[in-house]
Amino acid sequence: MGRRRSAGLFLIINVVVSLSVALLVITLFSSTQDKEEPPIRPSIVVFVTATTDPLRPPQDALQATVDAQAGTLAAIERNTTASAQAALEVTNLPPEQGGTTPRPTQFSSSDEELPTIPPNLLPNLPTQNSNTATSQATNTLPPDGCERYFVQAGDTASKIAEQFGVSLSNLFTLNGINDRTILNIGDELLIPGGDCRPEVTPTVTPTPRPTFNLTIVAPTVTLAPTAVDSQVEITNILNTGDITAEQVEIQNLGGEINLQGWTLTDGQGNTYTFPSVRLVPGSIIRVLTRTGIDTPGFLYWNQNTPIWSSGETATLSDVSGAVQSVFTIGGEEG
Repeated sequence: MGRRRSAGLFLIINVVVSLSVALLVITLFSSTQDKEEPPIRPSIVVFVTATTDPLRPPQDALQATVDAQAGTLAAIERNTTASAQAALEVTNLPPEQGGTTPRPTQFSSSDEELPTIPPNLLPNLPTQNSNTATSQATNTLPPDGCERYFVQAGDTASKIAEQFGVSLSNLFTLNGINDRTILNIGDELLIPGGDCRPEVTPTVTPTPRPTFNLTIVAPTVTLAPTAVDSQVEITNILNTGDITAEQVEIQNLGGEINLQGWTLTDGQGNTYTFPSVRLVPGSIIRVLTRTGIDTPGFLYWNQNTPIWSSGETATLSDVSGAVQSVFTIGGEEG
């Protein structure tokens, strides 16, 4: 009788333990089959402005990118959870009682493809091309059609002519210089070419005119060093001894006059002859010692060394040789 009770009690305990283990296994298996809640899609805040941002991708592309990232995170979470649960899927029953050998559930991450961002949804960012602007110097010729060149350090007339491919003689003639002219840095030269050519002065053959034998006896007149009715005077001599700036200042105090043929001499016998230049009343013209191109306000003596020094006398004579003005440097004008 005692043995039967022991066998029945053992059987009841065995049944209870088996049912408990089975219930535990069923509970764990059911939890893995539960449907996962769909991932919550993050919302996107879009600010609408009147100005279009060319670097901002389209809204659909942004939403697709966010969805793909959320799906990737969800898949990683599922893989982690399944691996942890698979380690618990074992049975505690011994094999002799109908149990099975503990075996973890195999799970491969390759069973489910992780979502990726479709290439066609990637925004095409605009590229900025670096366009190198090539600046081209535009040489606009003056109305006279002559190109200008300013003398640089180390320049010579022959080097400038060779640089521009022009003849040295045309360069000399156009600028009124010669091979003895000293070129200073900054001097402006005209470059021959095109419509800019040296003027050729035609040779005028004088028309024969009848001659008359007319004898005129002029009275002998002794002129003073300075004529009493002088209208053109030397008013100043500036920057003596400086070849780059030495100059004689002459002013017309009378009516309009043409100085062509007038002369300016120093105490050493150096003589400058005036070209055709008209002076209106009150106007001033300056004669520079150095080389250069004559302008309405400046005439050039084309000398290589200074002429004037302290105590020297300058004499201005008209076309007949009459002295019109005398000026002594450091003294008073006459």
